[in-house]
Amino acid sequence: MVRSGLDVGVLKRLNNRLDSPFCSYAANAPYPIIGVGKQEIATASEVLTVSRQTNVRETVDLVCFDDAPSLVVYASEDARQVKKVLGDMRLPSSSGNLGEVVFRHFMVHMELEGIDSGPVYLENRFSQGSEGSFELVLRRLAHVYSGNKINQEFYQSLKQL
Repeated sequence: MVRSGLDVGVLKRLNNRLDSPFCSYAANAPYPIIGVGKQEIATASEVLTVSRQTNVRETVDLVCFDDAPSLVVYASEDARQVKKVLGDMRLPSSSGNLGEVVFRHFMVHMELEGIDSGPVYLENRFSQGSEGSFELVLRRLAHVYSGNKINQEFYQSLKQL
C-alpha cells in the first residue's frame, strides 16, 4: 500500500531481510518526537529498531510517518560506546549509500562537537522512499552488535544475499 509517497511495509520487509535478534519492528506505534525544549508523541506508521543492552542501552530507530519525512535516530546513554561502535562499523570515508553517509555524519558530528561522554542523541531526517538504502549500514550495525568484525568475511556474506 502506498500513502503520500510512503511504501507501507518497507521497514517490515527490511526487518525480515535483516533477520537479526537485535532488530524489532512495530507498526502504528507511538514515537517520541524531541523538539527544542519539548517532547511530543506522534504515531509512526512503522518503526524498525536495532538495539542492544550491554552495560548501557543503545538504540537505532528507523522511523516512517504517513505525511512527514522519515527519521533515523541513534541514542545511547554512553557516547564512548557509540563512538566505538561507529568506528567498529568501518564506514567508508566516501559513499553513495545514504545509510552509510548518515552514520558517517553522526561520527563526524560527534568528533566536531567533542561529544566524548554522557548520553548522546543523534537524529537525521530523510525523504520517504529512501528507507531501503539503510539496509547495508544496519547489517553492519547488527554484525558489530553480535561481536563480529567488519572484514572480508562480512563482505563475502553480503554476496550470498
